[in-house]
Amino acid sequence: MKKLIGYCGVDSGSILIADPCYVLPDKEIYNYPEKLKEYSKEHADYSGIFTQLHGEKDPEWKNQAGEVLLAHVAGTGVLSHTHSGDGNYPVYAELDDNGKVKSLTIEFV
Repeated sequence: MKKLIGYCGVDSGSILIADPCYVLPDKEIYNYPEKLKEYSKEHADYSGIFTQLHGEKDPEWKNQAGEVLLAHVAGTGVLSHTHSGDGNYPVYAELDDNGKVKSLTIEFV
């Protein structure tokens, strides 16, 4: 069964699919702002994610989608450009017979 589960707002013309622990600091563990610089060295940052996919200079965004390295761990994220740039895109979940998520689909068009 396919079910609309929500929308993803996009302001960068792209979307990142990743485990939150690789991109979001935990306030309980990382005492702001003192440990923020230490955290940033170990985890992903916005420009670093794009550089992995496009290199330093790729204004045409020839690499439209691909795996990115987060927190120095392979296979932790996927970055994709949207078809039409910024927007609010519907996200659908395909559920199995027990109601567990089998797949997610983000519709850009």
